[in-house]
Amino acid sequence: MRTVLTPLTLPPQGPPGAPGKDATARGFGQLRIADMRVDPEDAFAAGVRQQLRFVPDPAQTQNFLRPPFTAVAWIGNRLVARPGGYGDWQDIIVNLLVIPAYGGGSIVADLDVGTGTPVQTADYTLRGSGVAERVSFRMGIQTLNGFLANGCAIYLTGTVPFVIQSEAVVYLPLSMGPGP
Repeated sequence: MRTVLTPLTLPPQGPPGAPGKDATARGFGQLRIADMRVDPEDAFAAGVRQQLRFVPDPAQTQNFLRPPFTAVAWIGNRLVARPGGYGDWQDIIVNLLVIPAYGGGSIVADLDVGTGTPVQTADYTLRGSGVAERVSFRMGIQTLNGFLANGCAIYLTGTVPFVIQSEAVVYLPLSMGPGP
């Protein structure tokens, strides 16, 4: 039996605004930092929460941030917010190429701004074992006091051991806050 759908009635809306210079990032641009090397810190044991650590490869880094977000940077294995950016909203996208030791496990990513508990989490279920698999997390976060004071670190925890083959972090500003 088919379900009959009734059409939606929407209130009238005004004309759309002109597209910005970078409509995909609301005109603020984006920062992409990446590393394509396997280093000792890229091995994650099962059940151990471990910080995502890497030195960005300059050849893999693309900084298209526009004012006022040009001061955002990856320093000391964490994203550092722009000064005076209190209230900013942004997405942080983590793209990984991982090789899990066993199939059927999962990886949890969390954002930590040094306030005691993670401020945002996401999870991914792994399919295979011993074969490279693409894993992506997209987490939204608002710049508040912890982010301004401590930056934003990315942590990963797997239910099975895994090795990261490559990592990329994309910082995508969505809106400006009212400031301090």
